[in-house]
Amino acid sequence: MEAKELFMNGEFVPAAHGTISVRTHGFAYGTGCFEGIRGYWNESEQQVYLFRLREHFERLLRSCKILQITLPYTVDQYTSDAAYDTPCVDLGGRRI
Repeated sequence: MEAKELFMNGEFVPAAHGTISVRTHGFAYGTGCFEGIRGYWNESEQQVYLFRLREHFERLLRSCKILQITLPYTVDQYTSDAAYDTPCVDLGGRRI
């Protein structure tokens, strides 16, 4: 599955517009941090339920701090309902 959008400089942009400098530490040395978030689709409610979302973002921010990666938002901002206004989940080819 190829991403159609990515989050860059505080906004979602078409993936084709994404850029990264070859001098970026993550590119040159493979430095990076990620956190997988499990979601469960509820067919009757047509909704995804995310498992332990707050804990995932707390771990992500801790890991980034260790790597001296500064993230622009707090755990509360990442986990707020407003953060999920833009569809970012792909379920079998459907955007939800």
